[in-house]
Amino acid sequence: MPALGIEMARVSLTKDSVKFINRLTSQYFTGTYEYLSEMFHLELDYNLIQSLIMNELFMYPIPEDSIKYKQHFNSKNDSAFYILTSLKDKKVKRHLKRNKTDGLVDQNVRINPDYFKIERNEIKDFDMGLFFEINYANFKVADSARYFPQKAEIDVKYMEDVINIGLKYSKITINKKLKFKF
Repeated sequence: MPALGIEMARVSLTKDSVKFINRLTSQYFTGTYEYLSEMFHLELDYNLIQSLIMNELFMYPIPEDSIKYKQHFNSKNDSAFYILTSLKDKKVKRHLKRNKTDGLVDQNVRINPDYFKIERNEIKDFDMGLFFEINYANFKVADSARYFPQKAEIDVKYMEDVINIGLKYSKITINKKLKFKF
């Protein structure tokens, strides 16, 4: 929302459709996740978007065998975070030095050790020239001592295209059926 508190857009996501209202231009869109995938240059589906919104761990690209993929995450920690990486730094550097970027995707997840929630999730697809990053901030207790971010900032850079999205959660309701007009 802009500083004046004006609603800019409204989005409704279901398992098979995407609906979007741009309040500023009075435009309406209804379609599939393929449109969002093309727009963001990422393979997006309902589950991945839900994970992004809900501050849950996801793997990119979406693996055929998620159990095997999870076992290949490397873990380390620095002075402030637990870090999960899909590739070791040496492997990335080796591939970049040899200009072998076919299928080279590196995902880094930073987890705050105080409340075990993701603070940053970034994806670098070296082959496509894509950089995706989501940062979560202002964690508060939402229900039953579960922390939830009050803000999320998404940055997507693809070649020369840049998309920035800011999310601000005003009211958080978990596992309750909501009724509102789209």
